[in-house]
Amino acid sequence: MTANTSAQCKEFCGYNGDFEGRYLKLEHECGRGNLERTRNEFKRLYQAKDYKAALTTLSPVLTRCLRTLAWEEEGDIRNDLAVTQYENGLYTECLATLDKYIEDADKDDNSAIDGWTPVLADRHLAIVRTARTTIASCRRNVNDGGNKPFDGEWSATWCDKSNPEADCGGFNLGLVQRGNRLCGTYDSARVRLSQIDGGSVLGIAKGDSAVLTIESERSGGKYIAHAMLDGDKLHWRLGGTVLKAHRDIDIIAIDERLDKRPLEGDLALKHAEIAADCQAQQGNE
Repeated sequence: MTANTSAQCKEFCGYNGDFEGRYLKLEHECGRGNLERTRNEFKRLYQAKDYKAALTTLSPVLTRCLRTLAWEEEGDIRNDLAVTQYENGLYTECLATLDKYIEDADKDDNSAIDGWTPVLADRHLAIVRTARTTIASCRRNVNDGGNKPFDGEWSATWCDKSNPEADCGGFNLGLVQRGNRLCGTYDSARVRLSQIDGGSVLGIAKGDSAVLTIESERSGGKYIAHAMLDGDKLHWRLGGTVLKAHRDIDIIAIDERLDKRPLEGDLALKHAEIAADCQAQQGNE
């Protein structure tokens, strides 16, 4: 943005004022009115203890609006999101959300506001105190939960090498690990996206290996699968049939090495939703 004359700045910004520079365009959902409506809906859902819906409502705000949030807004939203992740059993994700406050949360109050001007110190301290409580709760559960090597999003891509222009298909596996129990979903598609499939996964892990059952929503078929961790890859092998397909074909990887994908943006939200579903499912057992 540039000014046509310096007089414009003098009138609105003072004699030495200037508003030339680069400005960020607000995403539609990040405008003041839409942001307030989203946060009010989140509060309604949270107070009703519908924690899964509350998580789904608030998570996109931090992903899509972070660049244009004021630091106080960011602090409040991170605290709200983290405590909701805690209620959904997402303890590692909770700590990741509050990562920027952990250093100050580990200090006493006076040390936490060291270097802050008095007018801002109280507001920063309020954010840190709230974060401190949630961080402690999530840390306890992470420590109790132990290692979760299978937890994450895994995928293999299927492409037609003879036709690079064709859409690639693939097999995507989302797993949530609680102790030795595995729960999750898969989605898949053939090359050119001519057929798609998806379904549920349950299993038991032992060390670096796991035995799972995978059920196709498309075909109704249910199968045994074996998974073995190999560094940052998961060796997936389809085994025997538990229930034959009776509606249609299914699209499930047979023998693939799946890559672990970083939990960022929409993929992080998807994994959080899977974890919330698994938490609810295991809570009802």
